[in-house]
Amino acid sequence: MFNTRTLENGNLVITASNEGRAYLAERYRDPLACPDSIMAWLAVDWFELELVSESQYGRLGALTRPPILTDGGLDEEGDTDLSANFWWFPGYMLVDPMEQLKNTGRTWFQHADNA
Repeated sequence: MFNTRTLENGNLVITASNEGRAYLAERYRDPLACPDSIMAWLAVDWFELELVSESQYGRLGALTRPPILTDGGLDEEGDTDLSANFWWFPGYMLVDPMEQLKNTGRTWFQHADNA
């Protein structure tokens, strides 16, 4: 239903099949679902990634609250391993990345080193 691929420039592309898009549409119909909860579910269950929590943004030097995914940069105590990969969604103020995935079947996150 969902796939990830890291591009040569380090950016992360997330794609959804028609089945995945239909599943996301169903999730969005749930009045209790919010984009962050949907993204956190996808990150853990499908991509083996983590969604960075708001309490960890300061450790990354983030001044705003964009969606940030990591492939292992956070341990159980909340310490940050800056040698891990971090990806953020640049258009987060205007576009919901999970809604974009639902509508188009594709979204992407920019690698932190490319910011």
